[in-house]
Amino acid sequence: MPWRYALFSCALGMAGLPIYIHAPKFFVDQYEISLVALGLALLILRSIDFFQDPFLGRLAASTQQNGSIPLWAASVAMCVGMTLLFAIPAIGFPILWFCTSLVILFSGFSFAYIKIYALGVEAYGVDGQIKIAKWREGGRNEDNFIISKRYTSPGASIFSFSKCNASSGDFNTLFILC
Repeated sequence: MPWRYALFSCALGMAGLPIYIHAPKFFVDQYEISLVALGLALLILRSIDFFQDPFLGRLAASTQQNGSIPLWAASVAMCVGMTLLFAIPAIGFPILWFCTSLVILFSGFSFAYIKIYALGVEAYGVDGQIKIAKWREGGRNEDNFIISKRYTSPGASIFSFSKCNASSGDFNTLFILC
C-alpha cells in the first residue's frame, strides 16, 4: 500500500510552515530577537542535518526489527519540539530555547523521514524505490497544497476550522500539529 508513504509524508511536511514562517515571527514578536539571528540559527541548525543524517540512517537500520515503534518515537520528538517552540515560554535565553526546540524537532523529522523511506525500500525492494519516491513526494506536494490553501482561506486560523466556500471546492479542515 504505497499510499501510506504519501499520507505519512503529507503529515510530516505540514510541520514546515509553522517552523519556517510562524516560529521566526513568533520569536521576533514575543522575545524581540533579531530576524537575522533567527535566520542564521535556522541555517546552522539545518546544516547540522548534514552531519546528523548518516547517524540517523544507522539508527534506522538498527531498529528494523522494532516495526513502527521508532516512527512513533520520532513523531513524539517532533511534538515535543513543536510544543517547546510554541507552547512553553522560553526558559533562559530565547535564542537558545529556539535552537534546542528545533534540534529536537528536526531530529525527529529527519529520523522519521529516513525510517519511512527505509521501510518502503524494505517492503518494495531496491527496484521499488522509484515507486516509493513518487508516492512520498506526491504526499509532500499535497501537503504544500493543503496547508497553503488552509492559510490563504478567508478567516483561517491555525487551530480552528475555516469557513471556506464549499462551491469553490474548499472544505472545512482542522490541522493538528501534534
